Amino acid sequence: SKATVSVLNCDEHPRAASATMLGGHRLGGGHGRRSKVPFVAALFISIVLLFEMIVIVPVGSLGVVSLLGSVQEEPLESGLHVVTPFVTVVNLMTVRLKVLHFADDVPTAEGVNVHLAASCINRLDPKRAVDMYRRVGVDFEKKILLPEFQSVIRSVTSAHSSQELYTAKARTAMSRDLKSGIQRLVRERGIIVETTLINKLLLPTALEYAIEKKMAMEQQSEQMQYVLQKERLLADQQIILAEGIAQFQRIVSSGVTDKLLRWKGIEATKTLAENCNPKLVVIGATGQSTQLLLSQEMQAAAGPGHAQKAAVVDPLSFAAGAHGLYGSNTTVN
Repeated sequence: SKATVSVLNCDEHPRAASATMLGGHRLGGGHGRRSKVPFVAALFISIVLLFEMIVIVPVGSLGVVSLLGSVQEEPLESGLHVVTPFVTVVNLMTVRLKVLHFADDVPTAEGVNVHLAASCINRLDPKRAVDMYRRVGVDFEKKILLPEFQSVIRSVTSAHSSQELYTAKARTAMSRDLKSGIQRLVRERGIIVETTLINKLLLPTALEYAIEKKMAMEQQSEQMQYVLQKERLLADQQIILAEGIAQFQRIVSSGVTDKLLRWKGIEATKTLAENCNPKLVVIGATGQSTQLLLSQEMQAAAGPGHAQKAAVVDPLSFAAGAHGLYGSNTTVN
């Protein structure tokens, strides 16, 4: 039979039989590899489709969807989204705060160039993100904000003199004008300006020295004005004081008479007579005599009969007597 012949042939030719068996094994192995290729291809395509279908929008950003070249009106919020693969493109636009730096030489009102460094803190309006992408693109800061910022800075600095730029008050005013100017230009385009800052302002060395010298002279002038004003106030004060004293003297002198002075002298003499302190008092001068109040020592020297009363004597005679009692150094008041 055919089976017998085959067996005999295999026995007669062992190498041929071995080759036939190996050939059959190789043929079976190639068929197994071909059966695995579609599975691997399907798995790869599935992974690619999965990655193309899933889009993650990070926090602080919006995803502007472009479907077959047409921009969709509604952007994608932050999070995980599923889109149509291969035909949908999601462009990320950040709505976080960003800082735009500017540093350049700008002119002043006199035409002097000063080096100015400024910053603009801004952000994109989320409601205008789609329109911004459609009209400008993702790099809107470079195309819109930076040129407008440079123009406003030059306009603001040219309205101030070099000496004004040297003061803190002028810098604050410049920062305020810079913010209002740039905000007025870019607000309608969807850019919100939070604040603007003047970081550095460098004047030429010669100009800075001249400004400092001028300011020092102005300070000295203001100091002299203060001194003059102070002296004028002191003079006015002395005049007012003198006028007050003169008016007081006029009022007092108009009410003082000889009888009043004589009565006051009597009262003073009585008061001093009751005082036991050793002193000599000359008071109450009249046209003919002077009232004298003697101390205890002088009363004792005058005699026992004069111990408890005051004497009315002639001033020259009493002075001569006092000189004899107390010596040449005695003073009569």
